[in-house]
Amino acid sequence: MKNQMDDKIFLRILEEKDAEELFRRMLYNRNHLWPWINEMECLSEKHLRLQILSAAADYRSKQGVETGVFQENELIGMISFQMLSNVESEKSGEIGYWIDRDYSGRGVMTKALKHFINLVFDYFDVDELCIRTDIHNQKAQNLALRAGLVKKGMKKNGARVHKNYIHVQHFKYTRKEWENDYRQDEDDHSRK
Repeated sequence: MKNQMDDKIFLRILEEKDAEELFRRMLYNRNHLWPWINEMECLSEKHLRLQILSAAADYRSKQGVETGVFQENELIGMISFQMLSNVESEKSGEIGYWIDRDYSGRGVMTKALKHFINLVFDYFDVDELCIRTDIHNQKAQNLALRAGLVKKGMKKNGARVHKNYIHVQHFKYTRKEWENDYRQDEDDHSRK
C-alpha cells in the first residue's frame, strides 16, 4: 500500500526491507526521540525487523498498521495505528507518530497524519481514535489538534517511559466527527 499525498510526500506500509533505513533514521534521531519512545532503549535493526513483521500480521488481521512517511523516497518518519478495543460496543484504536528532527516544523507530519487518519477510518472498523502525548511534548499535542483531534483531558501517571511514569494528555477523534469533517472538506473542494 502506497498513498501519495502530493508530488513529493507519501505513506507506505513498512516492509522488512525498510528495517535498516528505519534503524539508521531512528539512531540519527536518538536524542530527539528518547524522551517519548520506550523502544529507544533496545533499538536494533533486528528489533525493528521483528516489529515490522509483527505489524504486517496486524495489518492482515485488521488490528493495526505501521507506515513510513516518505519524502522523495526517503524515510523521514513513521505513523502507526493499533486497535485497543475491538468489542462491538467500543471499537477504538491509538495512533503514534514521530518525524525526523530535520523535517519537524515544515507541515509534513500534519499533512501525513490527516491523510493517515482518513486511511484508518476507511480501512479499519474503528469508532474512535486516540492519541496520547506526554504533557510536556507540546509539538505532538499541537499536531494532534491540527489533525482534528479534540483534547479530552490529562491522566497523571498515564504511561511509563524509561521506567518513569509520565502524565499524558489524551486526544480523541470519533468516526462521526471524521465523517462530518470529511463531508465539509468535500463540500469545500467542490465549491472551488
